[in-house]
Amino acid sequence: MFQKNKNNTFLIKKKYAVNLKIFTYNSNVNYLKKIFTFVLINYLNIVLFRNSKYIDIEQVLLDIEKLNLEILFNELNIYMMIGFVVTSASFLLNSFFKPFIEIYIQHYLRYSFYILINLLSISTVFIAFRIYGYSRGLLLVYLISSSFIFYLDDKNYLLGKIQSSLGR
Repeated sequence: MFQKNKNNTFLIKKKYAVNLKIFTYNSNVNYLKKIFTFVLINYLNIVLFRNSKYIDIEQVLLDIEKLNLEILFNELNIYMMIGFVVTSASFLLNSFFKPFIEIYIQHYLRYSFYILINLLSISTVFIAFRIYGYSRGLLLVYLISSSFIFYLDDKNYLLGKIQSSLGR
């Protein structure tokens, strides 16, 4: 499938020549961009949990006690775990639904699509983990912020910022 050619290029099925240096750089930057987006949305989740005055994670604590893992988890670890699951669900739903939406919706209503994805992921995880008492205002700020981050990620705004900071 891949044939090495001179000048540090590969021929893929003898049709497309790919420069190895550019391919490696772009894939590394894309991985950095995805990791940065993941960490940023996960941080927004933790901010939502930490600043919600009446958040109730008692059911999650009871489930962890049933598994005899209460030594490993404190409140912050549980917030990080739930944030990780919400962020992972957002990325999974985003990648799953992206090919199925129509071109019109993807082009003109992209931001509302990301709000739907984030709302679906956070509500699913909150129902599954039986989390109650979160701040509705902070949840709205989370939905708007995370949708905006996904929108910037899709527009490659974050990729341009990473590339400019690397001096390329």
